[in-house]
Amino acid sequence: MIGDWLRTGSFPLLIQAQTDGLYGSRLPAMEVEQSILLRIHKIIKALDRLASTITVLSFDVFDTLLIRLVPSDQVTRIAIKNLCRRYHTETHRQLPFSDIYKHRIHFRQKMDEKARNQEAEWTVSQWLNVLAEDWEINPEILYRIGMQSEIEAEFLCLKKADGADSALSLANARGLTCIAVSDTWLDQKWLENLLIKFDLHFDHIFSSGTMGLSKRNGTIFQSIEKQLGTETRAFLHVGDNLKADFLRPRLSGWHSVWMPKPENPIQIQMPAILKKLNKTQKPWQSIVKLLTVEPADPSADIFYRIAYDYLASLLIIFSIVQWRRFQEQKIDLVYYIARDARTLLDVYDLLADMLPGSCPRRYIRLSRRAIAIAHPDDLMQNVRHLAGKMGKKKIAHWMGNFTVSARLKQDILTCADLDEQAVFTPFTRQKLIDACHHYLPEITAEQTEQKAIIRDYLLQEAGSIPVQRIGIVDSGWACTTQDIIQSLLPEAKIVSGMYLGVSHQGMRPNDRNVKYGLLRDDFRRCKHHNPLESTAGVIRIWEILLREPVESTRFLHKSDDYHIVATANTNETIGEYEKEVAGSIAQGVRQGAIARMKGISTLVASLDQCQLSDFETAATRITSIISTRPSRKIADCLVYLSMEEGAADGQRTDLGIRGIWEGTSWYPGILSELGAGWFTLLLEKVLRVYLLGRQRKIQGKEK
Repeated sequence: MIGDWLRTGSFPLLIQAQTDGLYGSRLPAMEVEQSILLRIHKIIKALDRLASTITVLSFDVFDTLLIRLVPSDQVTRIAIKNLCRRYHTETHRQLPFSDIYKHRIHFRQKMDEKARNQEAEWTVSQWLNVLAEDWEINPEILYRIGMQSEIEAEFLCLKKADGADSALSLANARGLTCIAVSDTWLDQKWLENLLIKFDLHFDHIFSSGTMGLSKRNGTIFQSIEKQLGTETRAFLHVGDNLKADFLRPRLSGWHSVWMPKPENPIQIQMPAILKKLNKTQKPWQSIVKLLTVEPADPSADIFYRIAYDYLASLLIIFSIVQWRRFQEQKIDLVYYIARDARTLLDVYDLLADMLPGSCPRRYIRLSRRAIAIAHPDDLMQNVRHLAGKMGKKKIAHWMGNFTVSARLKQDILTCADLDEQAVFTPFTRQKLIDACHHYLPEITAEQTEQKAIIRDYLLQEAGSIPVQRIGIVDSGWACTTQDIIQSLLPEAKIVSGMYLGVSHQGMRPNDRNVKYGLLRDDFRRCKHHNPLESTAGVIRIWEILLREPVESTRFLHKSDDYHIVATANTNETIGEYEKEVAGSIAQGVRQGAIARMKGISTLVASLDQCQLSDFETAATRITSIISTRPSRKIADCLVYLSMEEGAADGQRTDLGIRGIWEGTSWYPGILSELGAGWFTLLLEKVLRVYLLGRQRKIQGKEK
């Protein structure tokens, strides 16, 4: 029966179902890479059982010792881009990427057809020889830069499997000959150079391309025996492919150990009826995979671990999305706004060398209080919208949102016949409106002065950089600040707002003011988002985690030397615990970003394979662990972290039950904290079905 399976490439549905269940879709996105490792105990067990016969330990290379982070076709595209760039640098002759790529694909298809008929294999060096002849290129130059480009691309798109070093050390400790056997288009010398870059050293290396034989059909094993002069039963082969690394070696007389990949353990040609079960890796999964590293040290502070394991990946994605959009929009300058944008800028600065053509960036301290008086829809005049965060119960809390002089505030309260401790109601609000209109000239004078100072501050921070096309970045939907920057810099052609998290209730973008949020909570617009993310607390999570541990800006003023200075809010207090938490998060984000540098390089090199929606989906999947599906431990550490809500007296709210009346409750986190996290998943499914059903019903009526 095994012979039939090998000839037809058809395996029972039972095997596929079992392996999918064990290693496939049930694994959470951020845990897949942690499960890919060489199970050394299986090799030791086999060696102990066969101690008297085994003298050669053989390893498959790709997806056994070295794990592919992106599909092989993307590796090919990166290699050809490198080749074209290097060739142009060395010879000043341009090689068109698309034509060279098509040439290689055509060559590979032709060689694969020959392989089916003649059991032949091919190498990249053979393709380079044909390319040199067809394009009249110096073959020596092409071979040299082709080898460099291919190895560089492979190195960029691979990671060493957990346990790879231990496996080779095991062979050395037992005095065994250690060999690598790979079905690959790399020449044996090329493969050796690649393995050395990963610090993996073998006694012998065998490539199917160089030998013209493969593991898939079993012809390579007998040839290796002859070259090494070793009898058949002395070999133990370890690999991930059921057919090529487990069954074929055994049918050839070798011993073998199967080390399947968690995501797709059976890598063989399946009949058409089973191909639907063999799902290919989607681009967003490649993004998650590239940014997955070993988890932080379990002994580290929980906030450091959250930042290292999750926030770092999220902010890397956000930085790359910024880079792509700002390049498309030809932005001259980017302003990073207020405390919670400091970390966003730090991560981008870490990546800037890997993001060519990044526009200049400036950090500006503009809190909502510092700019509220300058807002065109200011409550002091128009009262159609409330500038700054509200939800306050007293007039003093609301008045604290505006940078007007203490004398003018008292005059307004006196005119309205109100005490600042009075409750903020529709009635008291109307009395304040009437009083504000009475003092409109004084309000306008202070507003004009503040607008001039804010404009000078923006230009001061820009320096010699033009402000024709500018962008702003913040953690949340800073429409107030964005509108003010737009009104104070009329010479700016566009303000592009980039936000980590936004609410679907926010103002919509227009042609002059392009706004974008990576983590948008509007499930109706972004189907990959979680319906539960419509809770305000989800957006608050990012503002709390990313907040810089300093007081927010109270107002801007000119110093004696006419330099604009940001004055901190002296009424606001930040506790030592919160500062310690912020320090742990900042360190975790930085270390997490540094640990992912190789994955970032690969991601940037293969950007043409990813759409904006792929980055949105990847970011959402990563953050769902914190925002809507947190563990009880994560929920416990976040639910009582409080934040200042825009009031001058430093009144604070949190994500827990105590914050419900302020409109910032984090319902998924509360459920997890109470040990009912399972209900979050159930509620999500119910909401998803309901919202999709309602949407279809509406679409049906429209038709």
